[in-house]
Amino acid sequence: MVQTVSLPLGTAAEPSADIPVASGAEAVVGIYAAPGSNINAAGSSYFCDVVLVTPGEPIRVTRLDSSKPTTKVAGPGTFRVLRSPALVSIGVFSEV
Repeated sequence: MVQTVSLPLGTAAEPSADIPVASGAEAVVGIYAAPGSNINAAGSSYFCDVVLVTPGEPIRVTRLDSSKPTTKVAGPGTFRVLRSPALVSIGVFSEV
């Protein structure tokens, strides 16, 4: 698996790049913080929704936060991670 940054560190609400997953394949999608960041500090609430991209509205698959920083998604499908506004700088990575 190759690890790729799908969304650089930031605090603004923003979508990641598309994460395509081939039929029969799996990918790991996760969030990360800058080295030395205390993402579990009081008042540093944040979350990122993992969504399946569809021709209509995206479908939420799961939510990532400090208690669940990664998830596996199975293909076929194109996924995206939607970062919520945060007080700490959070990025998104994928391993496909």
